[in-house]
This record gives sequence, structure tokens and C-alpha cells, in this order.
Amino acid sequence: MKVFAYCSLGSHAPNAAMAAIASARALVAKGKKVMLLDLTSRSASVEALLGLGVGPGLSDLVAGKADFTKSVTRDQRSKMHFVRLGAVSGAAQEEAIIARLPAILTALRMVYDMIVINVGEARPAVVQVLANADTTVLLATAPRLAEAAVAAKAIAEAGSTKTLLMLLDFNSANDMPIKATA
Repeated sequence: MKVFAYCSLGSHAPNAAMAAIASARALVAKGKKVMLLDLTSRSASVEALLGLGVGPGLSDLVAGKADFTKSVTRDQRSKMHFVRLGAVSGAAQEEAIIARLPAILTALRMVYDMIVINVGEARPAVVQVLANADTTVLLATAPRLAEAAVAAKAIAEAGSTKTLLMLLDFNSANDMPIKATA
């Protein structure tokens, strides 16, 4: 069982969510049982891209407000399972979720072939999350390439087995990636 984490540098965090969704759906199409975890705020989230409403998520699970079965949603376009972040009231709650993530991943490893995590924008609090991944995909634009290389090294040192750096080129007309190279 493999854990893949997607994150981005800068204001292009929705691209990490898009890459996570595409990867998870592709794995499901190959017959894998896949769980997609979203660790991002609503604006850059998988939840928003999938067009889902608000519901219980990891924050509710960690707070004891919902059990895991109530936190899982099935993707309408595939057999992928999804757990949103849920409402996070502050840094302390985010830290509690990150602290519990290794135990959550251990439980998920018993059920799923693959776990995909959308981390959104790379930030210091998520380095511990990335240490639990077998592979981290770091998305960055050309102006942030040097910073991304430093971040990729730090992620690898934190414990991620592989760190891939993906360079995104954008079409300024609609701010959508027109090319990605790894």
C-alpha cells in the first residue's frame, strides 16, 4: 500500500487538489481501492472541486464528533472514497489532526490499496504529514523553482521516500496550467 501526497508552493494550491483527484481516479480506474484525504481549506480543497457541500471530516473525527463511516464520501464519478478536512477552528486543531494522521493512515492502510493526500499549499505544519508519504509531489512555478528545490530536500529529509518536483507553466489568460514537467 502506498501513500502519495500532493502540495504546491505559492498561490496555486488548487492545482495540487486537481492533481490529487486525477491521480486517485486514475488509480481507481486501474482497479485499486483508493482513499483521498483532503487537508486543505475550502478554497483550495478537493471538496470544492468535487462540488460537495459541507460535511463531517477529519476535524470531526479527531474531535470525536463523528465516526469514520460518517466522514467518508464516495466520489460521484468513480469508486474513490474521500474524506474532507472539515471545519478547523485554529492552529491547535490543525496540529491535533496532523498528530493523529499517522494513526489514521495506519488504519486506512488495512482497507485501501492507495492513499492520496491533498496537502494544498506547502507550509511548515505539513512537513510531518509529508514524512508519512511514500511519495510527495511538489508543484511549483518557474519563479519558485529554487525555493521548491529546497522544500523538496527538506521533505525528503523529513522521511518521504521519494520527492518529485513538478514545474508548472501557466497561461496568463486564465491562470490554468498549460504544461507540467517532472
